[in-house]
Amino acid sequence: MRIYLLFGIIWFSTIAWAQSTEPVLCINPHVHSATIHRIAADSQGKYLLTASSDKTARLWDVTTGNCLKVFRPPIGAGKEGELFACALSPDGAIAAMAGIAGALWNNATDDSINIGDAQNRSKIARYSLYLFSSVSDEMLQSFDAVGAEALDLKFSPDGTKLVAALGNARGLLVFDVSNLSNYRKLIGFGAAVRRIAFSKRGEMAVIADDGMIGLYDANFELIRTKMLRGRLSDLAYSPDGNELAVAFADNTPLLLLDANTLDAKSNPVSADKSTLFSQITYSSDGALFAGGHYNSTGSYQIKSWKAGNETSDIKAATGVINNIIALADGSIVYTSANAEIGRVLPNLKTPETWAKGNHKGNWFIKAGTHIFTPETNSCLQTNANGSEVGFIQSGMGILFFSINERRLYEGESSYKTPTDRNTKHSIRISRWNNSPLPYLNSIAKSVFEKDEVGVCVDVAENGKVILMGTGKNIYALDRYGGMLWKRTVQGGVTAVKVSGNGRIAVATLGDGVLAWFSISDGEQLMTLFPDPRNRKWILWTPDGFYDCTAGADEFAGWHINRGTHTAADFYPLSRFRTQFYRPDIIHVAVTNILTAKELSTQVPDDAKRIAHILPPIAYITGISNNTDTTLQVNVKTLGAPPISLKIIVNGRPVRLLPNVKAGAHTVTFAAPASNCTISAIAANKHGAGVPATVVYKSGQTSKAASHVRILSVGVSEYFGELRLRYPAKDAVDFAAAMKQMWASKGEVSVETVVNEQVTKSAVVEALRRLAKESGRNDVSMIFMSGHFLNAGAGKYFFLPAECSVDNVQAAGVNFGEVADIISQIQGIVVLFLDASHSGYLSEIKSDAIFDVDGLVNMLASPETGATVFTSSTGRTFSIEKQEWGNGVFAKALIEGVRGNAFPLNSSELTATRLHNYIAARIKELTEDKMQPALVMPANVVDCGVGVR
Repeated sequence: MRIYLLFGIIWFSTIAWAQSTEPVLCINPHVHSATIHRIAADSQGKYLLTASSDKTARLWDVTTGNCLKVFRPPIGAGKEGELFACALSPDGAIAAMAGIAGALWNNATDDSINIGDAQNRSKIARYSLYLFSSVSDEMLQSFDAVGAEALDLKFSPDGTKLVAALGNARGLLVFDVSNLSNYRKLIGFGAAVRRIAFSKRGEMAVIADDGMIGLYDANFELIRTKMLRGRLSDLAYSPDGNELAVAFADNTPLLLLDANTLDAKSNPVSADKSTLFSQITYSSDGALFAGGHYNSTGSYQIKSWKAGNETSDIKAATGVINNIIALADGSIVYTSANAEIGRVLPNLKTPETWAKGNHKGNWFIKAGTHIFTPETNSCLQTNANGSEVGFIQSGMGILFFSINERRLYEGESSYKTPTDRNTKHSIRISRWNNSPLPYLNSIAKSVFEKDEVGVCVDVAENGKVILMGTGKNIYALDRYGGMLWKRTVQGGVTAVKVSGNGRIAVATLGDGVLAWFSISDGEQLMTLFPDPRNRKWILWTPDGFYDCTAGADEFAGWHINRGTHTAADFYPLSRFRTQFYRPDIIHVAVTNILTAKELSTQVPDDAKRIAHILPPIAYITGISNNTDTTLQVNVKTLGAPPISLKIIVNGRPVRLLPNVKAGAHTVTFAAPASNCTISAIAANKHGAGVPATVVYKSGQTSKAASHVRILSVGVSEYFGELRLRYPAKDAVDFAAAMKQMWASKGEVSVETVVNEQVTKSAVVEALRRLAKESGRNDVSMIFMSGHFLNAGAGKYFFLPAECSVDNVQAAGVNFGEVADIISQIQGIVVLFLDASHSGYLSEIKSDAIFDVDGLVNMLASPETGATVFTSSTGRTFSIEKQEWGNGVFAKALIEGVRGNAFPLNSSELTATRLHNYIAARIKELTEDKMQPALVMPANVVDCGVGVR
């Protein structure tokens, strides 16, 4: 058996493929979307680093749980790019990561392995190890000759060495951090080295899958080894370095060893539940923490012991705990197989769910995607043409998505859902579940690739097509089991369904998305990423045309490899909004089953290739603070030359450098007076690039607003045939409520413009006054209610009193100009847009539409920097009742600022808290027929919108 296993782990491929630099569309949630394998921290416990199967590593702020950086190594098809290990240097400046990385393009090497007296030569895959700067997120170094995937990484306590634990019995590599080409091998292991631990004095302990534990001195010289019984999974040094705790992946109890002799010590840890613990750590005060498969009361728990006495069970996660480490302040952090991260303070209180603006130290971050559960296989459903689907995701009820209605909603099934679609038209599929060899009418069919097993199956209503899904591919077979087509998908397939007309295949995938395929040739038509917690979604075609709700065009984007020794670039779809935000194309993609080629004919040639319209990229390579703040910014151009560089603090502009060139720049500006985010955004003729953002910590709290400026605009009475009931009254009532709320805390200026006063010039001049008069510590609140119109090509208009749907270009307020003015306003800017009335425009002119989502995404972009509230999403009609006395959005908003939205025992009202109240109140008042939204730019903190 040992000989068979050794042969099985050798990579026999001799081909190395060139790394692809073609843009690849992928999801981009704000947190990890797949299993987090490792978590690491700097020596002071200020920052965390995580490595995930979603092919990214992320840097986190320990205090708040905010994600600070996303590190993107090169990636490839299948599992290429998945990260299994990471380490953060003691000073937090260097992030190291590795895993299944680089094997597709690194040249395999000749190597030998001894089995008894025989020596066997083979081609061994070479993997890559990457070092990134934690400041700029640029790649510093890479090492492309790692002989197996790395399972663990650790920096030595002095930060001069980096140690990699390797699979396939390849031992350990010890690197000089200053130059990765200087390294030494530590060998002698009969299986994969699983985990590394360092004492504070610099001794190193390692464990391997063959049961060996090894001790090394600070110079990496072997001291002794010992064989232990059981499947070793984790180890940790006690704070004084005199004890080693060892955890196991089987039913072996936790083991305590003398760290010098490896002799077993008396074990005060109770053994009755220790068989469930595979992860272990010591806190800085000597308490022992363990977790893994220990599940109690419906959640996975972490147990702690202090001085040998059991102290507490901590509710930790919904998935298996797969890593726990201790921080310098006595807290611990952990990850789960469900892509969750949590922090437990020394008080051992259960972590609280993280939200933007979090200020609690014991936080818990959920996965960036909802995982499709086993129930999805039987519950996935679709209507006749595939334009509506129903599905189940973890923690949610039955969800529906309608392409025609542009809506994600909860509900009961409205059409028949067959419970057994694998027996139809004399077709019987059996032995397919978790099997490598499915049977068709009692005949085995060898259709899967090696090591694949069946996960899901469906048969078309007419019996002509059989769909089968595995952890890697989706297969389409004819009624006799012949292969029609095969498609490899990210994360594997969890459920499949054929539409009623037999022309569309719908599949739920392992990375939390749904995909539509053409039954005729397997071409992928579009992909949906749903975020049901926030009622947000984005739907895109393979060419990058997309439709989305407000704030969701950051959820997907283009990953572009830049070579084996350079960090990849990533551009959210929001960067290409003008060219690729096309709800019209998305609508016809399923209803007409157009191919990607046919769809692309509807777009100008110069907008088809992402590589031709890339904006520049800014990197913040350094920051210093004295009287002023000085940023070192490097601008990289990938296409057209840059034309400007904007510096933004908490979403507001502080410096604009025109006529910049590619290369290094030094920018100085007045130091912020409070904790904030600082961003640099470079732009060229194609648009603005992705913000480079750092967190500035001054140690001071935010200053109270020195001046609150309120601009409230509403039009009920138009000169022509347009009429509305409440917008003018809503504007007056909003201004009064805001003035009353803010009056006790500072100076308040109010300008109310309603009905015939609302002209194009009046609105524009009022906005310009705000920009001219605003200061760094001001709050500007803008309310607009009336008719809005989408004129196509990304142009949005607010209709003043003298405007009609026929002269909107001349008389309407162009939101392109509005966005430009808003970007110049200093201080906090909050917009309240009540656009739901605009649905009535279709009664006047059948082709008059307003898509509020596109407007909100433009106004809440990082370069504009406004926090935007909107009354509804999509093209929802306003719902009004005379008894309310206001439109429903204004009613809920005014109730909130007059006290209902304030949390107990708090005098501050944040944007998130106000939105939560508005959303709940509108859901109650309209029976969930209107869905308001709040969108904040990624580089803006959750701002204060009220006081009492």
